[in-house]
Amino acid sequence: MKKFYFTFGQAHKHVVGDKIFDKDCVCEIEAEDWHEARAIAFKVFDRVFCFQYSRIEDVTIMYYPRGIIKLEPTDYA
Repeated sequence: MKKFYFTFGQAHKHVVGDKIFDKDCVCEIEAEDWHEARAIAFKVFDRVFCFQYSRIEDVTIMYYPRGIIKLEPTDYA
């Protein structure tokens, strides 16, 4: 499994279980490939997210004060 990272726009806010995904965090999704990760994001966030990254090094983490929040399979099963 590989890790993929998703960011959100200013008006995007999602409550998934006890987690909040919004402009202040980066969502981490583990998946087999880029396409599976994107399919999970589409399912969970109803196509409302900003960017997808394959490497955390490509994200300027200082802009996300709440850091990385992992989306667990139990959050979307």
